[in-house]
Amino acid sequence: MKKKTTPKKTETKKKTTDAKSGISGGNILFVLSFIVFYAVYTTYECGRMGFVVNEFYENYQGDFRTIDPHFLSYDLYQLTKQSREKEKQEREKMLASDTPTDKPDILEGDIFMSLRYDGKTSFKISTWGRNSSAFANFGGISVDFENTQYNKKWTDFIDMRKEHGTWRIHNVTFKENDADKSTKDILRNYLGIKSKWFFGLF
Repeated sequence: MKKKTTPKKTETKKKTTDAKSGISGGNILFVLSFIVFYAVYTTYECGRMGFVVNEFYENYQGDFRTIDPHFLSYDLYQLTKQSREKEKQEREKMLASDTPTDKPDILEGDIFMSLRYDGKTSFKISTWGRNSSAFANFGGISVDFENTQYNKKWTDFIDMRKEHGTWRIHNVTFKENDADKSTKDILRNYLGIKSKWFFGLF
């Protein structure tokens, strides 16, 4: 009596092939879904960063002492807070000196853009970028500034951090200022802080 083994082997092989094809198709679908989600989420997060930066420069009048602290990261806010405290001490020290009418040692000019004393007449977000992961808590935005009165244009980079689910300005890197490279450099120099590792990451 002959055994019919060939059909069984063929059927098993076919099922195995079909199973492999099914897994492969599922993997492709998963990867495609993740890519779409990543792109949408990244665009969403970039939009949130852009909204914060736009809101900041729309309302900021050049005096860091009047900034709403919700715009700033914890690290940057601590630097501005200590700078305000030092300015207060410098004023009190000057008033108590033999020359109370002299000018105290305070921060002057706009510390959130390259052209500190000329200011801006307009600005617009030029490009934005994030870390390779869409879920990273840091990113950045380049902003184009213009001062039509002095016929000047420049671009600064806004370093962003996400804290407690909200994007905040962590630093501004200057492109047109050789003396001070960033907002934090100005504040650190004023406070006499040599190390960049202050109140956290940067």
